[in-house]
Amino acid sequence: MYKFNTNMDNNDYLDFNIYHFIYDKAGRRTGNFTFFRLFPPLFWFLCTFLAIRVTQDFSTIIFLVVFCVAFTIFWLVIAKRRYIAHLRKNIKKMEKNGKLPYAKNVTMIFEQDTITQITEFENSTMKYSMMERIVETEKAIFIYVGANQAIIVPLSVFDDDNIKEQFIRFIEGKIQK
Repeated sequence: MYKFNTNMDNNDYLDFNIYHFIYDKAGRRTGNFTFFRLFPPLFWFLCTFLAIRVTQDFSTIIFLVVFCVAFTIFWLVIAKRRYIAHLRKNIKKMEKNGKLPYAKNVTMIFEQDTITQITEFENSTMKYSMMERIVETEKAIFIYVGANQAIIVPLSVFDDDNIKEQFIRFIEGKIQK
């Protein structure tokens, strides 16, 4: 049995969303980050194409093509940072409205057959059969219980790497059953 008391914050939730929408295969399939990253360059290429169809001035065409290519490169470089800033802003907005999608203080109990989460709002128990996969990142372990929902276990709850590795093996064993 493993028992962890965590104090979740916006950064834990942000880390999950960054991983899910940018790196996770299922999260990328939703298209949020892909759309965010590709829409502005496609819009500028469309505008450039339409401008080229209208104008016959060669120097204007060259300027528009160079501008469009430069903007596309610039946008693809900064798109990830802008998307993360967008996620951070949305989390702050939810916090301001008092509607955070996570509980700040969570006690997680991983027993032989079930996982129990105790928060200031509710107590919930789920069977390991609901778990789909486990992902370890630099800051947390995400135990996916749906396509876009996971139990977030911050790495700070582990006293050492040995306990963390035992916990991961324990969860992996439960997922494979």
